[in-house]
Formats: sequence, C-alpha cells, structure tokens
Amino acid sequence: SCTSDDQCAIKNVGNCCGEYPACVNVDSPTFPEQVKADCARNGISGICGFPVLEGCQCVEGRCEGIKAAQVAPNAPSIR
Repeated sequence: SCTSDDQCAIKNVGNCCGEYPACVNVDSPTFPEQVKADCARNGISGICGFPVLEGCQCVEGRCEGIKAAQVAPNAPSIR
C-alpha cells in the first residue's frame, strides 16, 4: 500500500525463472530466493522475462510500475 509515489520502489520480488522487478512499498520485504525455491520444490516453471520499469507511482493506494517506452529498432516510419 502507499499514499504517495515516494513510498514505492522497484524491488526484485522473484519468480520461477529468477529475478522479477516490481513496484512495491519501499518498506516491504521481498524474498525472491524463497519464491524460486518454492517453484523448484513444487515443480513449477514460469515464463522467463520481465517488464522494464522506469519508475513507480502510487495509484489508488497501490504501487504500480511505470513501464519503459518500447520502440522496435529500425521500425519503418509511417507516412
């Protein structure tokens, strides 16, 4: 939870592939190694990859990520 943007931070929350950055409360502990261990113990796998976040913002009491603009390299221009 949050009441202002400065209460949010990008932290590694983990997933079945390893690292997974997400916006959470700056004071919230994260346990990415426990998440990965739980996945291994339960035979669960996941889709690898994660969003690229430029920052975080507080939206309706929750920390949400601000995704980096994604532009395809060498994309043709539309005229």
